[in-house]
Amino acid sequence: MREQFIAILGHDLRNPVAAIQNVAQLMLRMPEDNRVQRLGRILQNSSLRMREMIENILDFARGRLGEGISLTLTEQPTIEYLEIVIAEIELAWPQSTIIKEFNLHQHIKVDARRISQLFSNLLSNALHHGDSSKPVTVSAGIIDDSFQLSVTNYGEPIPSEFLADLFKPFSKGKNQHGKHGLGLGLFIASEIAHAHNGSLNVSSAAGTITFRLEIPVILS
Repeated sequence: MREQFIAILGHDLRNPVAAIQNVAQLMLRMPEDNRVQRLGRILQNSSLRMREMIENILDFARGRLGEGISLTLTEQPTIEYLEIVIAEIELAWPQSTIIKEFNLHQHIKVDARRISQLFSNLLSNALHHGDSSKPVTVSAGIIDDSFQLSVTNYGEPIPSEFLADLFKPFSKGKNQHGKHGLGLGLFIASEIAHAHNGSLNVSSAAGTITFRLEIPVILS
């Protein structure tokens, strides 16, 4: 019953959040007014975070109801979807620096919407918890017959005993008290990877944290 209520609530919140995002985008198109621009960025940032939380809550509720992560697999120019995610994130985080290292020209058979959701969760996590004075590096490509996507940020190293817990629901990791979020983003990202018969791993060394997705692909 609780999971059903959460699923219904999350679904009903989608349209109001979409309306807020539309207003924020209109405000960002008014360059002559700096105050409106600033408020638009705040609104965009908040609505993006709300949208991510709603999608994560819905997926978590579906999992608890036995539905799991649903996929629609089609051959897609995945790089275009990744670029859209980066553009949205850059609007919400105008002071951030995101370095792209993309080497992906092929169309691969994945659920592009789900991969975008996974990527958005990883990128938002890096910006929330990483060193804001240093860039976040994202890379994507085909390596050894697998689609690989990684997000690396600078920050305090995560002790090895805490790494596995990052993918558990409602986990925020060590030293993340007071940070925004429900602790579902990395869990949902991991579930999306598994639904693609892939894996999502994390490593922490030399002041950097890297999340790496690997999905086996058959190139057309």
